[in-house]
Amino acid sequence: MEPISAQQVLQAAFGEEEEVQVWNFDPARGEAALCRVWLRRGSCKWGALCRHGHDIDLSAYSLRARRGAAMPHLVRGDAKASLESDTVAFVVCGNRAVYDYEDPWVAQRFLAPETAGTHLWSLLPLELAVQTLWSAGSSGAQALLTCKDWHQREISQKMRELTYQEATGAEFPDCSARELSEVMLARRLLLSAQAFSTKSDYQCSPVAQVPQPAPCLAVLLDEAVVFAVLQSGEIRCHRSSTGQLLASSPRLSKGRLLQAATLGKAFILGDDHGGVHLVQRDDLSETKQLRSSGKSAICALAALKANQEAYLCASMDGSLELIQVSDEDSRIQLLAELGAFSMAPALCAFAVGEERATWRLETRRSEAQSERLRNKGPAVESHSEEGRTREI
Repeated sequence: MEPISAQQVLQAAFGEEEEVQVWNFDPARGEAALCRVWLRRGSCKWGALCRHGHDIDLSAYSLRARRGAAMPHLVRGDAKASLESDTVAFVVCGNRAVYDYEDPWVAQRFLAPETAGTHLWSLLPLELAVQTLWSAGSSGAQALLTCKDWHQREISQKMRELTYQEATGAEFPDCSARELSEVMLARRLLLSAQAFSTKSDYQCSPVAQVPQPAPCLAVLLDEAVVFAVLQSGEIRCHRSSTGQLLASSPRLSKGRLLQAATLGKAFILGDDHGGVHLVQRDDLSETKQLRSSGKSAICALAALKANQEAYLCASMDGSLELIQVSDEDSRIQLLAELGAFSMAPALCAFAVGEERATWRLETRRSEAQSERLRNKGPAVESHSEEGRTREI
């Protein structure tokens, strides 16, 4: 890729009807004045013990995390005066970054969005591209259908038609995104009343209230047991009928868990540092750190149907990776990087071909708070400081 200068980006940004902000290097403050990790991610594992400054936080613009712990200090500069400056580090237009001195893809996506991140798909035959994306399962299809700036229209159309056929059993050529969303919403409402006892030998028991020491990220049902994945980096196994704690894993990550998925007979977990962790379902004490950190926080994980050892990993910066875990020593292997493109922050709430069960988990800070909340009666969803209840 040919390098793109900050001046090119600034000239294009001035044509937008949004505010343009510029950050310039300030060598007078030292070459190691700022914490690079804090500036790009908004978090640092060293916290107050970090030797570098946490004065500037640009994590809201989904900048990719780069190697290195320190970087020169930055100062806000005048946008028009920066046209003649060679010290521009970052340019922000509205609520998005349009120039990053370490990442040329940021400027490429701004100047030529029709080509950014789509070069790989233009080289593949249509049917092969559709089958490659469809093999990621329903989560991969939903992620594609909610992507912004995705210019492979033929692939998107084929994915919509396949999703419609999978959900309804009928073909619908030229299905639009609105028609697909209406059908999926109606299907979700029809399936919401089904009990999980239809797929299990155990009778559907009353809802169990289970106190948890931290907010719950995900709940996974497995016959008579329930696995609760906590944001603090712990997995707990409960009996579904009584809520009894059967087993728990050690804390897996120093950061905060953001995503969880199943990979064969194991759990695959992603945190806000881009790290990936593997936990065996049958023995929660058997854990493996597949990757300590990545380019940015992980926003989605989806196992492949065709390959039970591979999964798709989507990051906050919009990059999509295809990763495979080795059988022998659980070593992580990067098979392919599908390119970077802008993604909607939230995926669809429905899942193709899956029924959801109802399970409530409560977080309580103390026994006194727990007793006070019980006196008020069970809540469906609470976002108060005292506790949080999630229904899945």
